[in-house]
Amino acid sequence: MAGATPTSASLVRMQRAVPDDETAPDRSLVGRAGVLAELDEALRRARRGTVGTVVLSGPSGAGRTAVLESFLEHCRGAGRGVRVLSAVGDAWESQLALAGYSQLMDTAPLRSAKGYDAAPMPSAMPVPELSVPQAANYAATLTTHLETLQLRGPVVVAVDDVHHLDEASVRILVFVMRRLKSSKVLFLFTLDPSYSHALPPGLRDLLGQYRVRQLRLDPLDAEDVRRLARSRFGLDLGDTAAQGLVRHTRGLPRPILELLQEMPPETWQSWFPSLPASARMQSRVRGLMADATPGLVEVAEALAVLGSPAGLAEIQQVSGLSGPEAVIEALDEGHRAGLLRWTVDHDCSTVSFVEPGAAEAIYEQALPSRRLALHRRAAAVVPLEADRLAHRVAAAAGPDADLAAELEDFAARQGERGAWQDVSSALFSAARLTTDPQRHDHRLLRAVDASVGAGDIARAQTWTSAVEAMPSSSLRSSVLGYLSTVSGQSRSARHHLEEAWRSSDADRDPAAAAQVAQRFVLHGLASWDGPLMTEWGETAMSLTEAGSPAHIESEAIYGLGLYARGRLQDAEAAYERATGHAGENAQKQRIQMGAAWLALRADQVESALVGFEAATPSGPSSGHSCRQSRLCDTKASLNSTASTSAQVFPARASARLAASTGAIPKVF
Repeated sequence: MAGATPTSASLVRMQRAVPDDETAPDRSLVGRAGVLAELDEALRRARRGTVGTVVLSGPSGAGRTAVLESFLEHCRGAGRGVRVLSAVGDAWESQLALAGYSQLMDTAPLRSAKGYDAAPMPSAMPVPELSVPQAANYAATLTTHLETLQLRGPVVVAVDDVHHLDEASVRILVFVMRRLKSSKVLFLFTLDPSYSHALPPGLRDLLGQYRVRQLRLDPLDAEDVRRLARSRFGLDLGDTAAQGLVRHTRGLPRPILELLQEMPPETWQSWFPSLPASARMQSRVRGLMADATPGLVEVAEALAVLGSPAGLAEIQQVSGLSGPEAVIEALDEGHRAGLLRWTVDHDCSTVSFVEPGAAEAIYEQALPSRRLALHRRAAAVVPLEADRLAHRVAAAAGPDADLAAELEDFAARQGERGAWQDVSSALFSAARLTTDPQRHDHRLLRAVDASVGAGDIARAQTWTSAVEAMPSSSLRSSVLGYLSTVSGQSRSARHHLEEAWRSSDADRDPAAAAQVAQRFVLHGLASWDGPLMTEWGETAMSLTEAGSPAHIESEAIYGLGLYARGRLQDAEAAYERATGHAGENAQKQRIQMGAAWLALRADQVESALVGFEAATPSGPSSGHSCRQSRLCDTKASLNSTASTSAQVFPARASARLAASTGAIPKVF
């Protein structure tokens, strides 16, 4: 039962202190101001004599109980004159007739319905079962009770977890709701949508009517998480940490609060590759797995290794079960336990875990030997090369030169597409599997460089000390200069980049020299230095072939350099040429992003909006585009010469882009 557990109760207490401008401070919840305002309006309508029904829905952990209790506390406040009748549904108590009714009628009714069935006044306690005459008697009693109470002021009838309410109480409520007219009564229910199918038909039909207000609790976003962490725990989370929490928890308040409370505070101040399951989820999974059949355990472990969601065929092959029938049988068991969900749409069917954190809990509890075996099987099953390599890395018990070489080759091919996130992951893994010190350092340097290119600045910064400890080289200086540039350390960036250029050899290794030149271009963008952008851009492009990553990334900024030097027409022509030979991938998004910022600077706001939307990254490998946009946003807006409309637009455009790309930290 989600609504009455200690965790849910603590969720109410923990969220209540968060300020919110849109609702009263004493009853505010992070990210829930709009919902509370809707409930206030429903209560106002009830005061005017209009019976209303509101359904507050959201998955387990969404904070349904927190919102309900906050609203009811507001209703009970001194001077508001609102009478509250409340009940909480429970899976076990749903077997007892009148379990919910007995909670609603906590006090004796103001007027009983004695005589409706020639029986004594109905008891308010649960009974084994109810006859039709008895049910009618109880319904009449509740109707009379509400009609009498509402004469004194509005009445709120609240049922938390209505999907777990006993059927007799549900039928009584439906009977009453259909007959109350022109009364000051508000019915308020919380519902987990995954249990909607289990509602008695009468209630399901009633709640589906157009007059019933449906309020869904949306996931919290990164800014909500930052506010929650600050107010409840005094933690100042960065964008990367907040976005990581949102991804891991699907934005659900309960697991967010659990992890913020359980993890050491220093966790959130540095990059983390993943997050564990909360203690509650670990305990829940441990209990489920202890009672599960071997088939369910094997399916759950296979799904945890493959990643949720996964296809039935993949799960069968990785789990080792004999056939589809065995997998379906395990899915049935997992479905009944509330662990697994099977989703079927027009083109595929997938299996996923119902709650966030379940995959991590199951993976952690699996034996190491079992994990290695599952990863080896998964490597032979998954279709994408990146996933196959990742499973092979996870199954590697030690250094593996051949696998490291394959990873390096994969990274090179992904680099040609500008898929820097894939490049970074592959090279970090390759470095881990490498024993030769020189090769290890070279791969690690390139991995850090690719992390910056992917916009994963927090991860790259964790390697700063390791990079600084490496022997001096052009690549080392280039990486340190790149890191300094995106970290806002202009003087350090220039020093490292000048050292990288001095130690490079354009004749012997033009690609490496071009990379250094391109880093100078970014440094020029960060300082809004037109000559620096154009001169180093021309150098980088002269050392590379048109269409290569270094060439395109220099072109993406070159036009802005021309604009910064007062050459608007030349800048527009440069972007037109660049668009013509850019491929349909992340590289083209760089060009589109630069052209959009040029349009913005030229006061062509609508063209800029179209450009930003076209440049929205199509996947996680496109982080560089977002990083570049943030650089432009900050420095270009500080040096604005455009009209007021163009000055206002950057924040809107950056917000649109950030919402589409995920956790990219601001670099200035």
